[in-house]
Amino acid sequence: MAERKYVAFKGLEVERDLVIKNIGSILFYRYSPNFVFAGECHIDWEFVYVDKGQVVIESEDKPFTLMAGQAFLHKPMEFHKIRSDGVSSDVFIMAFLLDKGEDTLLRLADKVQTPDEHEKAILGEIMEENKLVFRETNFFVDNIRFSPRFGSMQYVANLLENFFLLSLRNEPEKTEEKEPKNSNAILDEATHYLNEHLNENVTFAELSNHLGYSSSYLAKLFRSVLHSSFKEYEINLKIEKAKTLIVEKNLTFSEIADQLGFSSVQHFSKMFKRKTGFNPTAYQKSVFMRNLYDPFTPV
Repeated sequence: MAERKYVAFKGLEVERDLVIKNIGSILFYRYSPNFVFAGECHIDWEFVYVDKGQVVIESEDKPFTLMAGQAFLHKPMEFHKIRSDGVSSDVFIMAFLLDKGEDTLLRLADKVQTPDEHEKAILGEIMEENKLVFRETNFFVDNIRFSPRFGSMQYVANLLENFFLLSLRNEPEKTEEKEPKNSNAILDEATHYLNEHLNENVTFAELSNHLGYSSSYLAKLFRSVLHSSFKEYEINLKIEKAKTLIVEKNLTFSEIADQLGFSSVQHFSKMFKRKTGFNPTAYQKSVFMRNLYDPFTPV
């Protein structure tokens, strides 16, 4: 009989760079064209993916438009809002806590992501598990009951970890050396500055001086990337903020006009109707009378 040989593999320790320890919620919503959710904050990370339609989210008052096939990751305790962008939308939202990898995951936070086909396939598997296991689950009660399949929680956590690991592989590592800003980064700074000064009427010269770029270069960026003039873009930001203030009902229309730097409530109403097709009163009524879905009632 041949002598048996025993091999001892030294092996490699499995480094887990990202570990999810708690699934706060797995929710699938179908929003009406007029849906508005006024906002919340919580200790969980929150991942938002638009499967169909188009929505506008706000992250600490900075607006982002998410189209079908795009995603966004909110950090813990970050105040955020979501509303439909004039069309019906199917939106997939997951809240979770990490046991490891907080600093790493920050690389994906606070910017619009466009998952590739591999990443979308992983999200598809999570959605399928959601239909089979969590669809009727109420995540907002103390004693959460659901219909588990074998390993369902671990399976979902593993899928979501894999999704983020792939996304991070596609995200360039930050380097110590400061790299030149690309056009999107410059426009992000411009948008942030304009949002911080919505109560004023910022001139193009003021914006150029603040950013450190020439007016001609910025005008070219606005036209080529945003397909808008500076002034129209500034007005659009004011109108988007006005929509939120109208829905919240804490200010009169005159106070909103003053807060957003319009010369009068008449001027505000005229610009609002030009941009939305509604005067402020009609818009407020349409939101509260025609919104079909409650944000805490999954479909």
